[in-house]
Amino acid sequence: KDASGYILVQDQSPQRIVSADPAVTEILFAFNLQDRLVGVTGNCDYPEEVKQIKKIGDNKIDKNKLAMLKPDLVIISLPDYSREEIESFRNIRFMTIVTFETWKGEVSTEVREVSLEVFAVDPKSLSDVIETIDTLGTITNREHAAYSLTQRMKRRIEWVRARAMKEKRLKA
Repeated sequence: KDASGYILVQDQSPQRIVSADPAVTEILFAFNLQDRLVGVTGNCDYPEEVKQIKKIGDNKIDKNKLAMLKPDLVIISLPDYSREEIESFRNIRFMTIVTFETWKGEVSTEVREVSLEVFAVDPKSLSDVIETIDTLGTITNREHAAYSLTQRMKRRIEWVRARAMKEKRLKA
């Protein structure tokens, strides 16, 4: 369930991802998913490799550029986009070719009209950031990478807290 209340249902992990949030882009790179990132906004500028990925707009998403990339997942930040804008992205339709195996083991191909899957994030606190990382790990099938990243973050937070308490005791 995303920050807008939308429930994302997937058959498989996304292969063509668009990130409209710099923090999400960095998380996806931390998950080693840069090869699946097909579009980012102009605000996404780290790490350096992100500059090679197609831009879907500067501060706001260009719907035409977005549709041309035919992503199977768009990750967007709720504070940057209203619920109405997010719904308008979900209403974008495009044609795609889908190949699948039938129950007889035959390979079949068909053209389908697809709508965008848009997943909204809205972390407001450090615990929300950690939860967002876990959720992104789940929807991208990178649970282990998410767990590893959040554990490193938690250890670093504890280190900072311990250091702050030590400084506080020294000054008292």
